[in-house]
Amino acid sequence: MEGGSPGEGPAGGNRALRHRRDRNARAARGRSRRSRPDGRHRRAHRDRAAARDAGHHAYPDAHAPDVKGRFQNLRARLFAPLEPLLKDKTTLYVVPDGFLFAVPFALLPGSGGGLLEDRFTIRMLTSPDALIAIHARETLDQRGSMLLAGGIEYGEPGPMPLPATRTEIEAIAKLARTRGAPVEMLTGRGVSEGTLRAAIGKARIAHLATHGFYRDGTASGLDTLWQSGIVLSDAGDSRFPLRDENDGYLYAFELMDWDLSGLDLLVLSACETGRGDESFVSGLRGLQTALGIAGARRALLTLWPVADEGTANFTVRFYEHLAEGLTYSDALRRTRRDARDGKVAGAADASVWAAFVLFEG
Repeated sequence: MEGGSPGEGPAGGNRALRHRRDRNARAARGRSRRSRPDGRHRRAHRDRAAARDAGHHAYPDAHAPDVKGRFQNLRARLFAPLEPLLKDKTTLYVVPDGFLFAVPFALLPGSGGGLLEDRFTIRMLTSPDALIAIHARETLDQRGSMLLAGGIEYGEPGPMPLPATRTEIEAIAKLARTRGAPVEMLTGRGVSEGTLRAAIGKARIAHLATHGFYRDGTASGLDTLWQSGIVLSDAGDSRFPLRDENDGYLYAFELMDWDLSGLDLLVLSACETGRGDESFVSGLRGLQTALGIAGARRALLTLWPVADEGTANFTVRFYEHLAEGLTYSDALRRTRRDARDGKVAGAADASVWAAFVLFEG
C-alpha cells in the first residue's frame, strides 16, 4: 500500500439463488439476485486469519458484532502501522494477494469512526507494476464507443430472467448518446460468445449485465479458470455445460484468450465476478486474472451475490459520475457514498454498494 471442470457446470451458480428455481420461492423473496450466496470457504494460516475472516464470499453483515470485530482486526493489522505515514495522504494504493482479493476494503472502519473510504480513495491494483501507468486515461473518454449487453434470454430450462439488466443498459446507453458516444447494444438471444467477442474488440467501454457464477472445485493452476464466468444467450440447463464456443457460458479460461487491450473499462454487472481460487503465489485465479491477461485496463467486479434492481441503479449512477468528469476510482467512491446516503434506489444496503471493486492494472 502507498499513500497517495468440464463435467461439472455452474449449477446454481448463476445470477439467481438456487432456491429461486421454484417460482413460489422467488415470488416470496420479492427480488432477484444475480447469483447465489455460497457459505463455503477455506481456512487460512494463522498469520492470514484477519484477511481470511474479513473476506467472506457471501456478503458479510457489516452490522453484526463479530463481523465488525473482524474488520477492525484487519484494519489494525494492515493500516494501523502505517498511520504515521498517512497523515497528509488522500489515496491508498492496495496491491492484494491471496485472500486479500476477497476483502471488501470499502467496509473497513476508519480510525475516527466511519469508514476508511471516507478519508481515502482506495485503489485496488492487480500488481505493483500497475503503478507505472496508474494515471493513464483515468477519466471516461466522453466519445469513446460503448458495448452494452443485458436483457439476455437464457433459454429453457436456463437461469431466471433479470429484467433490471435491460433497463440498466438502456439508461447507460442514453447517457452515452447524450455525450455523442457510439453505442452498440446486445440483448435477447443475440449475446453469443462469437457476437460478443467480435463487438468487444471495437469498444472502449464494455458493460455486461447478466448472471455470474463461481464454484469451488479441486482444480489447480490454469484449470481453476473454468470455475468462474458469466452466462450468455441460450445457456440452457446449467447442469450440462460445454467447454466450447456458443454454449451460453463464457468462462474465465476462455476470456483469457480474448483481446481486451482496447478497453479502458470492463464492467461485469453480475454476481461473484470478483471471486476466484485464492493462491498466494499468483493472487486470485478467476475472472479478474483472465481479464488482466486479456489486456483490460480496469475491471469493475463484485465479491458476492447482488440484487438485480439495486445493482442496475448503482451502475447507472456510476456512469453518471463518470460523465461529470470524475476519475474511475473517484466515480466509484462517490457512487458508494450516494448509495450509503440513500440516493440510489435499492442500493442503500452494503450488500450492494460494498460488493463492487474496481481492479486496475
